[in-house]
Amino acid sequence: MSIETLKVKAKTYNISQEYLDSKEKGRLEFVTKFPVDKISELSLDDYVLGTNKESFCYWLEFKKIEDKVILFGIGGGNASKFGLYKSKDGSYVIGSGEKKKIISGKELEEHFFSIKNTITQAIKHVSENRISEMKKMEIPFDNIILLKILSIYYPEKFITIGASNVLFDIAKDIKLKNVELDHNNLIEINYECKKAIDAIPEFKDWSYEKIGTFFWEHFDGENKKGNKKDPIQYYLVGAYWDGNEPADQTTRFLENGIWENGYDDKFKEEVNAVPVGSKIAIKAAFTKEKTKSVMAIKAIGTVLENFRDGKNLIVEWDKNFNPFEVDFSGGYWSTIKKVTNQDHINAIFHSKSNIPENNSFYQQLIMFLKQAKTDNLKTNHYVSQYQRTKVKVSFGIGGKAKIPWISFLISDNTTSKGIYPVYLYYKEVERLILAYGISETNTPKLSWNVSDKIKIKDFYQKNYSKDPFRYGASYVYKVYDVNNLPSAETINEDLNLIIDQYHKIIEHSEEMTPEPELIIPLDFDTKSFIEALDKSGLQYSNKLITRFIASLLTKPFLILTGLSGSGKTKLAQAFAQWICGDETQYRLIPVGADWTNREPLLGYPNALKPEEYVKPDSGVLDLIIQANDHPELPHFLILDEMNLSIVERYFADFLSVMESKKEIPLFPEGSVNNGVPAKLGIPQNLFIIGTVNIDETTNMFSPKVLDRANSIEFRVTSKEMQTFLNEASEVNMDALTGKGAASAKSFLNMAANQLSNPADMDNIKETLIKFFGELKKTGAEFGYRSALEILRLIHHLSVLDQSLGTNEMIDIAIMQKLLPKLHGSRRKICPVLETLGGFCLKENGNIIKDVFDKPEFDFEAPEVLYPLSLEKITRMYRGATENGFASFAEA
Repeated sequence: MSIETLKVKAKTYNISQEYLDSKEKGRLEFVTKFPVDKISELSLDDYVLGTNKESFCYWLEFKKIEDKVILFGIGGGNASKFGLYKSKDGSYVIGSGEKKKIISGKELEEHFFSIKNTITQAIKHVSENRISEMKKMEIPFDNIILLKILSIYYPEKFITIGASNVLFDIAKDIKLKNVELDHNNLIEINYECKKAIDAIPEFKDWSYEKIGTFFWEHFDGENKKGNKKDPIQYYLVGAYWDGNEPADQTTRFLENGIWENGYDDKFKEEVNAVPVGSKIAIKAAFTKEKTKSVMAIKAIGTVLENFRDGKNLIVEWDKNFNPFEVDFSGGYWSTIKKVTNQDHINAIFHSKSNIPENNSFYQQLIMFLKQAKTDNLKTNHYVSQYQRTKVKVSFGIGGKAKIPWISFLISDNTTSKGIYPVYLYYKEVERLILAYGISETNTPKLSWNVSDKIKIKDFYQKNYSKDPFRYGASYVYKVYDVNNLPSAETINEDLNLIIDQYHKIIEHSEEMTPEPELIIPLDFDTKSFIEALDKSGLQYSNKLITRFIASLLTKPFLILTGLSGSGKTKLAQAFAQWICGDETQYRLIPVGADWTNREPLLGYPNALKPEEYVKPDSGVLDLIIQANDHPELPHFLILDEMNLSIVERYFADFLSVMESKKEIPLFPEGSVNNGVPAKLGIPQNLFIIGTVNIDETTNMFSPKVLDRANSIEFRVTSKEMQTFLNEASEVNMDALTGKGAASAKSFLNMAANQLSNPADMDNIKETLIKFFGELKKTGAEFGYRSALEILRLIHHLSVLDQSLGTNEMIDIAIMQKLLPKLHGSRRKICPVLETLGGFCLKENGNIIKDVFDKPEFDFEAPEVLYPLSLEKITRMYRGATENGFASFAEA
């Protein structure tokens, strides 16, 4: 129904004021019973659906005022949609079916807190018109529940409609733009629809309930009126079994009156869902006449029996069927796919017309070019497949990429390993290059079998007299001026032709020869990274860089603490960007203050859809899976402001498997089938770096956390500040991208080296024993693991910088592994600090008078053995005497 039609109907629309008043009365009674500022104080039984008919959830779904439910209905499903409910036996339950789980104690307390916190945060976002913030929230219940809650408290900002299909139809007909039509995005869709409707003069001064009723009647009513659903369901199925002889199973299926799923671990739920009486068609997709995609329909039959084993259907195949071809619109590559589009059903099963051709990527490309000019890095609104390739879009990870791209991938080809067609948007020259893409990180096993190839590097030199920032080794296919693009037909034809070439290369891959070696592996050294930092405009001392890298080589868990704005996050990001050949190898994740469990990092099983595992928006789960799949590449997880939440709550699984080398269980084996493993290993090529700021909003680390990491404190001296001010320049992070990728393999080999027997062992052992005895007095002594890690740290320091003396390396080890756990009251800690301070001097003296109480003391003086440690111990001593308490972490 067009917006113009709606405007006309609005002029003659009437509705009883009595009805509107009764609906508003119901809303007001709800708000009075559950004031918005009291939601956080709700008790469990005040919230859950169960035996209490005065509960929050009961009022949401069932309560009627003057025989009318409040606002709109949210029926369907079961009580699990509220995130938590009470069973008849009095236990508290989450999930349903096989995912049903009774929770109690701390788990129940934390889960209920998460529910209330989600509601209050969402209400706050809506009150401030920050709807986009909702996408960042982990919502522990169904979207429609939250939508109804928000509609009750802010009716002027939402349509009183919760049905996603109706909202989608409204959004389409009022031509709502730049909003993804997905159930997970229900709140934003509703909010934007209401804004758009309020701007239409015909609906000016209408109450929220009048608007909601009008649109419900004209959309849901139209859906129900005269549109009877076809009782038969339709499916397209595959018959090609890769690796079998013969590969095409069509003849066997027809002879035996069956259809069989060729996978043991995929598509079980889809097969089980096929009702008896459904029509199925065996299909095969291919490219014809270079650019035209076609689907061959090989057979059509009726399902007589479904064994519900996820594998087998009994089918009566049409004996008079004649195979035919239809234009292919995409989206039916899966082994089994339900067909719901009526045009497609007619074309395939009723032979009424061809499927409308949808062989176009043009609109996706236009959307990509527009988004590339914004700060939005999200890509989940792009298609995931096109022309039998996997589509991957990137605008950067943790920051805007200089060259956004779209790649089209087949089989094990990835952007870091293989060949692929790719759009590269060179923003600096406003040119979009459709390229024969070649991995920069690893040598591809295949080559582009095309003549007269021109490298992007050569094209850039010829036209702009300089080298491109990246991807210079890939070959130009077509170049477009983004301000003067050719027609949609030309764009689509070019893309379809290069993808067609790509398919042919993959199909004949055994005949292909590898591309020439593009990357010569280099030995890792800190000097190259330091030089790259200088070029990027980042300033750090060489010694700090050495400590940072040696710590990563010692153990892939590092904590960076200290002064805010001193470059902790930038250093972590810079190193990851420098050594990784592909931006998919690292993630920069801001830790939220509301993280109370592992879900922001690892996701969770969907209680409403037991067969589905919900991945976190952060991309951390994908990063870990990729790290497991590519052990030859380093991967980095950077947790910014790691202590904004209590680390043990959201990071406990990681802390455990770091030592046990076991796997993190995600869900029961066999219960989920969407590409997520049931158990997840944390591989040695995944490096985790946490940054820490200390203030009144943050949480302290426990000894369990500190014991598993190296801790590096960032401070800025007067000399360093002077240097910075004299040489300050604009930071160019892009100058680091991929420049150290050739030494990544060497870096991983060094990290795998378990040697822990450095030179001058006697001196090292004597120092460790002395510190162990003194730290034990405060309960901050170290164990065998820490002792071995100290020896490994010293070994790597000696390899990275041979100019470091033994005492310098011991000093770094004391600072990073022994002092971080030290904390306590003045009475407890000061005597220990006095003794430890004395250990840092060549000769015993009056440590308090000569060092602690002397502001001008020179920590680089010849009599100081361990200047880093002594300076830190002195600061801690002064803090303890002034404040009555001291710890390693300082505000």
